Amino acid sequence: MSYVAIKGGADAIRTSKHVFRDFIAPAKEISDDALQKGLVFACDRIMGEGALYSEKLAAKAIRRTGGDLLEAAFYLRAHRSTCRRIGDAEQVSCDSMRVLRRISSAFKDIEGGQILGPSCDYVIRLFHAHIQDDAEIKTGGRPNFPDPS
Repeated sequence: MSYVAIKGGADAIRTSKHVFRDFIAPAKEISDDALQKGLVFACDRIMGEGALYSEKLAAKAIRRTGGDLLEAAFYLRAHRSTCRRIGDAEQVSCDSMRVLRRISSAFKDIEGGQILGPSCDYVIRLFHAHIQDDAEIKTGGRPNFPDPS
C-alpha cells in the first residue's frame, strides 16, 4: 500500500480554519469575566496544564478554542514559550499553606487524615430530566478545612 499525493491540501486547511472560526463564532459573545467566574475549574485546569497562571489568558483560550480544554491548554503553553524569563522563583515555606486536597494511596493513615477538597470525582455523572440546571442540590454543606497552624 502506498500513499497518493492529494491536491488542494493548502486550500483544505484554509477552509477548515474558516469553518472552525464560523462554528465557534457565538463564543465571542461570552466575556472573559463570565468565563473566569462561571468556569472556575476549567480555567484552573487550563492554567495547570499550560503551566501559566493567568485567568484572563485561560478564559481567552477557552473562547478561542470553542471550549476544547485540551486545545486551550496548548494555547497557554505556546504563549508561555514566547514569554521572557524574569528570574528564578524563591523557595517558600509551606508551613502556612492551606491544604484543600490531600489524598494518600500509599499510606493507610496520614497525619491529619485525607482531605478531598472540591471535586466532582465522586459525583454520579448522569443527567436527570427532573432536575433543572439551576436547581439547588442538597449536599452535606461546606467542609471545615483544618487550620494550617
